Amino acid sequence: MKKALIDSLISFSKTHLLILLAFLALAIAYMSPILDGKVISQHDMTAFDGVRQELTKYHEETGEYSQWTNSLFSGMPAFHVGPSGKTPNVFSRIAGAVRLFITYRNPVAILFVYLLCFYVLLLVLRITPWIAAMGAIAFALSSYNLIILQPGHINKAYAIAYMAVVVAGILLTYRGKYLGGGLLFMLGLGLELYSNHLQITYYL
Repeated sequence: MKKALIDSLISFSKTHLLILLAFLALAIAYMSPILDGKVISQHDMTAFDGVRQELTKYHEETGEYSQWTNSLFSGMPAFHVGPSGKTPNVFSRIAGAVRLFITYRNPVAILFVYLLCFYVLLLVLRITPWIAAMGAIAFALSSYNLIILQPGHINKAYAIAYMAVVVAGILLTYRGKYLGGGLLFMLGLGLELYSNHLQITYYL
């Protein structure tokens, strides 16, 4: 009986691993132009780089981090737009691992996170892995989730993805799985807040 349980767990783990590899392959294939060095021209990212130029230059010249910028409006605190010298927290490291340490703006990373997070939610909803994988693909490739990448709404994309993990944690908690549900909720909400898109978090 113990051997049968172990074999079942191994088979289950292999299924998840295969699905995650398929997600990564799909993300790379769908965004394959990046393999040729092409990039999406994203207005928001270009504007963001321009806004933080003053702060970046100040840091390069002085080695210090300014907490004020004159590049926005008549001046405002800089923590929201530029380098702050803060030590990365646990959720910034987890976010890096979730996107397989691919650069934050890379569309492959975003598509993979869409797939992974919604897959987790569907598993919590007790949908079988392969059907859950198809549901995750349908979610990730839905028109709005892809459209927002073109103007550069990167934080919004990640916030939308992490919503699924937050909901999954709440569902598990309601079912009485307080430890697992609480940890999943904490993970999802931490990543949601780290994505730094208050509009989407408000909708959640």
